[in-house]
Amino acid sequence: MPIFTALQLRRVACDIFIAAGAAAEEARIVSDALVEANLVGHDSHGVLRIPEYVRSMEQGLVNTSAQIRIVRETPAVAVVDGGWGFGQVIARKTMEIAIEKASRLGVGAVSVFQSCHVGRVGDYPLIAAERGMAAIMFVNTHGGGKLVAPWGGSERRLSANPISVAIPRSSGPPILVDISTSAIAEGTCSTARCKSLRGALSTPRVIPQLTQRIFTAHLPELCFRSGGTKALLSGWSPTSLQEQSRAPAAAVPQPSELVTASWWSSSMCGSSGMRPNSKLMSSN
Repeated sequence: MPIFTALQLRRVACDIFIAAGAAAEEARIVSDALVEANLVGHDSHGVLRIPEYVRSMEQGLVNTSAQIRIVRETPAVAVVDGGWGFGQVIARKTMEIAIEKASRLGVGAVSVFQSCHVGRVGDYPLIAAERGMAAIMFVNTHGGGKLVAPWGGSERRLSANPISVAIPRSSGPPILVDISTSAIAEGTCSTARCKSLRGALSTPRVIPQLTQRIFTAHLPELCFRSGGTKALLSGWSPTSLQEQSRAPAAAVPQPSELVTASWWSSSMCGSSGMRPNSKLMSSN
């Protein structure tokens, strides 16, 4: 397997985005964010997102000439229109606005709409924490990302609604909480598929709960072929890998038989930002 340095990955990613039509500075910001996600151990929000972002650019879902505008503002509050630009660029600009307001008044609250995928949500509260401020960030997929089944449900109805909190401290690096309210990030399944590891999610912390028992090793294939549904974070108790592996081969459903899949994980890094159907988009 070839090994690349972080610098090589940044350069290649940046070149790809520029070739696809992105401005050089925005390409750099997005590339740095993706590689940084890999470096901190969250491959689900790393360079594997490059093909997804390029497809979105080709389909016109990412506006490479977007202008970030403040459409409503008070001394402590602002509403920002991202113009469907790169989420990483918009989120950083939005956090800078919030930090500036908080430095003057002690608090700053900024809402942004029309933003594409922001990547790893934990990146942005950390910007504030590194400047001595506590920050909290909510992402709602514009109300259009139906990814998660409600408690007791079996079909997609809710966004993953990720949340991140960063708190500075004098005794060490900031405390960072970066979670999804779903049981597992879609990008984690993407990571398993990209690595071609049939058991990539086969750990006691990430176990599929199905209407029929299945081998955990089949999770990457099943969730992508059948449009699996994610459970809420507290929706299921984890089942040990050993218990799952005792299921007889005949119990493994074919993709066409799979009704819904749910996963549980104790540590999550999630983000949302897919561009919703205009009929589903909320105003916040």
